[in-house]
Amino acid sequence: MRLGNVMDPIISKNQSAFIKGRNLADGVVVVNELVDLAKCTKKKCVIFKVDFDKAYDSVSWSFLDYMLKRIGFGVKWRAWMKACVCCGKLSVLVNGSPTEEVNMSRGLKQGDPLAPSLFLLVSEGLNALTQKAVSLGYFKGFQVSDDVSVSLLQYADDTLFIGEARVENLWAMKAILRWYELISGLKVNFSKSRVIGVHVVRSFMEGAASFLNCTIGYIPFVYLGLPIGANPMLSSTWDPVVKTIEKRLSSWKNKYVSLGGRVVLINSVLASIPGVRDKIPWVSWKDVCRPKSEGGLGVRDLKWFNVSLLAKWRWRMLGWEDLLWKRVLEARYGVVARPNLLLGRGNNFSLWWKDLVGLGVERGVEGDWTREVFIKKLGNGESTRFWLDHWIGIAPLKDIFPRLYNISLQMDHTIQQMATWVNDKWIWHIKWMRIFFTWEEELERDLRSMIGEVVWGNLGDAVKCIFDVKAFLRNDKIFSTKDVGAEELFDQIQVTS
Repeated sequence: MRLGNVMDPIISKNQSAFIKGRNLADGVVVVNELVDLAKCTKKKCVIFKVDFDKAYDSVSWSFLDYMLKRIGFGVKWRAWMKACVCCGKLSVLVNGSPTEEVNMSRGLKQGDPLAPSLFLLVSEGLNALTQKAVSLGYFKGFQVSDDVSVSLLQYADDTLFIGEARVENLWAMKAILRWYELISGLKVNFSKSRVIGVHVVRSFMEGAASFLNCTIGYIPFVYLGLPIGANPMLSSTWDPVVKTIEKRLSSWKNKYVSLGGRVVLINSVLASIPGVRDKIPWVSWKDVCRPKSEGGLGVRDLKWFNVSLLAKWRWRMLGWEDLLWKRVLEARYGVVARPNLLLGRGNNFSLWWKDLVGLGVERGVEGDWTREVFIKKLGNGESTRFWLDHWIGIAPLKDIFPRLYNISLQMDHTIQQMATWVNDKWIWHIKWMRIFFTWEEELERDLRSMIGEVVWGNLGDAVKCIFDVKAFLRNDKIFSTKDVGAEELFDQIQVTS
């Protein structure tokens, strides 16, 4: 049995590190949305960015064993973990010569494949303390809606406390971190920690910084290497990213790197060569981004690469259910777990959300191509809408049978609401506004013939992608791809099941 296979259900959703289905950007999206919401609604919000001092090296082994036991791991499994973690020895190099070996008494080994998962179990203790404080009313998180509140975000040891601007919250955070230090061994470096306020008066922030013995941070700030609360439309927002890229590419000046090597390096950091903008562009950037087989250099077009990353977020919205970032988005903007992604309610929505809901109509492409790529895989029919979702055929049933859809009394019903299981088969209960005309009766027979072949399952509905690039390019009957640009390519995509 692998430890990674059981991590998802036992680790809280506010932890986004080292677990399948979660990634670094999850926490960034959540905190960006919270900061944007606080700005738009003028809510007072305090964020405490915690810096742990040598987190991996400070983990208490007894606390790790306690967390394993508390979560439900058996004696045998805990003995295995103890053998892997607690039996190491180390020596120190002094003038190039190792000293005598010393037994370790705490900490996790850097580079050990088990270490990330074990550290998540340790960090779950901090989340448990925080949620206990929330349930007792000692700490109040930032309220997104009546049902969704965020108080803690974690990516391994990168931690953010998020809550209302209240003195009680400051006391609670300090007490939680002190208790956590005593039981886990993880000590907070308050001098490197930051307290950040949104719509909070200066006097409160100065008092908070003095009480927590930390410094005051400001919006925008950096979390997990990405800017939080910044305006992405300003070029100054991306100056740190540009500097990082320039630093990585600066080694070119002193090394002999072939053209092919430079192309690989460009693609690896998703940026162009420093100084290119100061030189004469002998070849258009569009030609540079063409595949090598078509005379280009195969450099990624960052515009379309960004579109693909946004499409991945759309895919995750449709395919993953109980994730914190998704609950925050739904609490703020409405239901998003449907192929026809809904626009935000009102005008207070972030620029990132605008880009996401506009996905599929960029560069003059008509319609939403993502709706053709993502379809519903039918399970029990509980979350799939009969007419509006694409779950059978080449399009949603409302597009295949528009006439029948217009006279239906169940336009927004799910499949489960329109059928019952009788004598080992499904009986459909489709209701109409009126009696059919003669020519509509044939359409109704075609509809029942199509849905009569569907096989249902006991599991929940899911989402799948049906676009196969290789199969698409092999189909020469659709069109020739030799002289087709990006805009035309998206116009002529054909999706088959």
